[in-house]
Amino acid sequence: MNIKFYIRKLRSTDLSRFKDTAKAVSKIDGRPWRLVLLDIYWCAVVYGAGHVDYKEYEMYGMNHKQRKGVLTSKKNNILVKKYTDFDYVPYYKNKALLYNKFGDFLKRDWMILGEDTVVAVPDGKAVKDEDIPKGQGLEAFKKFISDKEDFIVKPLDLSCGKGVEKIHTADWDPEELYNTLLANRQFLVEELVVQCEEMCRLSKAAVNTVRIMTILDKGEAKAVGGCVRMGTGDNVVDNFNHDGISACLDVKTGTIMTIGYDKKRNFYETVPGIGTEIKGFQVPCWDEIIEFVKAGSLVMPQVKYLGWDLCVSKDKGIVMIECNHYPGHDCAQYPKLNLGTYDAIMEALR
Repeated sequence: MNIKFYIRKLRSTDLSRFKDTAKAVSKIDGRPWRLVLLDIYWCAVVYGAGHVDYKEYEMYGMNHKQRKGVLTSKKNNILVKKYTDFDYVPYYKNKALLYNKFGDFLKRDWMILGEDTVVAVPDGKAVKDEDIPKGQGLEAFKKFISDKEDFIVKPLDLSCGKGVEKIHTADWDPEELYNTLLANRQFLVEELVVQCEEMCRLSKAAVNTVRIMTILDKGEAKAVGGCVRMGTGDNVVDNFNHDGISACLDVKTGTIMTIGYDKKRNFYETVPGIGTEIKGFQVPCWDEIIEFVKAGSLVMPQVKYLGWDLCVSKDKGIVMIECNHYPGHDCAQYPKLNLGTYDAIMEALR
């Protein structure tokens, strides 16, 4: 433990946010906010927890063993650095590169709009020219949407569901739509994924994705955490940062172990507006999901720590929605019920 390092880091940090968190937690547990602030600093030094981790995972109510099991932001960063060859990271940062590389796992049509569109490739020595797709023009776009009632549009380089829209083809003139998407920099268009009926019990508007975190160890991918993410209302994305709900999975069985919770840690026993009980919900085709991520982890073994977003589709089996080289550590753990992710990762690597 490098105490001097943490002291320097704290001095360079906006401590007002730490103070705000301490005051918010003080109202919850009754301790003086200055005492809470000291505990926040302690958790930063000992467990690598930021002030957001401290509040979000309710570390103020945990003992030492429970705090150790939380996958904090610092621990997550350490895992990413240790298990990632960053020359290959551009494949995960840019959706066009990702889709090209993982075509067999995508299982749907897609294209890049604009003959003049340049797929920007972040620095990465491993990217091959043949892996960079070319943009296509208006006529190709017309052909792409000709047999599609609806389809999805996305930016190439944003995450957390930003810029993702569902387009109803009949609502638009094709040329006007093409130009609008170019102007909005929504260069990626793709076939709509239709989820199976069982997953529709969690939300009908959004594709409810299964997030699986894997680590490739000694040539074998191991599932070390997971959750199901559910959309709310009319949202077409289920993302945790867009009012979505998450619930933790038992990655051995595919059963949801917790009630649902959102980014603000509001809790849900049933899916709002639908009524499906969340805890105990069994994700269908679980064995297929595990085999899917094991095979997918071998496509680019240079990046060993991954977060998979998958759909159990109606007619195409398991479908990859996205794959992230920096797995979000917030939605796939529930430390309040001693379901931290870090201890599970350490156990898998023994």
